[in-house]
Amino acid sequence: MNIRKIGFWQFRNLQPATLCLQDGVNVFFGDNAQGKTNLLEGIWLFCGAKSFRGAKEEEMLQFGAPFFKLEMEFVSQGRTQQASILSKREGGREVLLNEVKKRSSAELAGHFCAVVFSPTHLSLIKDGPNVRRKFLDAAICQHKPGYIKLMGDYHKALQQKNALLKDVWRHSQLLDELDTWDRILANLCAQVYKERVKYVQTLNPFAQEIYGGFSQQKETLSLFYVSQDLQGFDKALEIEELQQAFYSAILQKRREEIRLGFAQTGVQRDDLEIQINQKSARQFASQGQQRSAVLSLKLAEANSLKQHLEEMPVILLDDVLSELDQNRQNYILHALKGAQVVITGCEPIQNAGACRVFLVNDGKVSQKEL
Repeated sequence: MNIRKIGFWQFRNLQPATLCLQDGVNVFFGDNAQGKTNLLEGIWLFCGAKSFRGAKEEEMLQFGAPFFKLEMEFVSQGRTQQASILSKREGGREVLLNEVKKRSSAELAGHFCAVVFSPTHLSLIKDGPNVRRKFLDAAICQHKPGYIKLMGDYHKALQQKNALLKDVWRHSQLLDELDTWDRILANLCAQVYKERVKYVQTLNPFAQEIYGGFSQQKETLSLFYVSQDLQGFDKALEIEELQQAFYSAILQKRREEIRLGFAQTGVQRDDLEIQINQKSARQFASQGQQRSAVLSLKLAEANSLKQHLEEMPVILLDDVLSELDQNRQNYILHALKGAQVVITGCEPIQNAGACRVFLVNDGKVSQKEL
């Protein structure tokens, strides 16, 4: 999988341009706050996901502009494809894939796939469980685009339940309706749990191998999916058994949920436990270990996608290599051999081999010969 052309108009601070990328390494360099990350963000939107920076739609529009537009020509599944995203200030997106209009950009998921790493992803270890759940869910969506709808259904059901919990203590007749939503949530919890556990099991061996390379086999990395409701349960349970287990957990906490007015059970409370040498990376890992662990997760995500798609996703590295020593830089570039890589940094990468180089200056992107 690779990008042939990427075009942008009125997107962030970027000046209108259409860029041709090569199959191997593409480097975008320049001073800070010139627009390098904006370019990666524009590419990432074609995965059918939201901004990896957590930006709102209006924040990606140039000041005063009525819309932004992105276009991409890419090779996937053995053929050349085209996609475009038009976002209007007054609201709404127009998304095309191979000249066919889509209901939303989420329908691009699975057609173009990429893995992005930026310094903000260090929060995968430093921050709370919500960040790690988002990482899992975003990664699974590229494996199974239908997972987007599953998560949407889950959050809608959870909102409905929480609305009921605020009133049920005053209106006991709502208990039957609450039980209906609890059964729906138990079913959805079982499906989400099953997908997350399966993905972590797929990710684990890739992450272990990559982290072993980073540490020269001196340290080990392990991943565990932790459910707050199913502690001690066999992760290999069938869907029907998981549904019953979640429903039982909900019943046990129903009185507490009614008292507090919001759900105390569900997969929105789960976590991805990351361990280095059998110890919590969040509690005990050094900054260098944390960076290596997150990079290992991201490269493992790429390898699991390659296994699933039978082609390597595009790799987006935002100001990553400059923070690593020469050995780790070489290890990453070797691990990504054969993939299309888009790298940003303040200076060209000296050990990137034959690469296409672009200078980014105040939103203007221009190809350079080095």
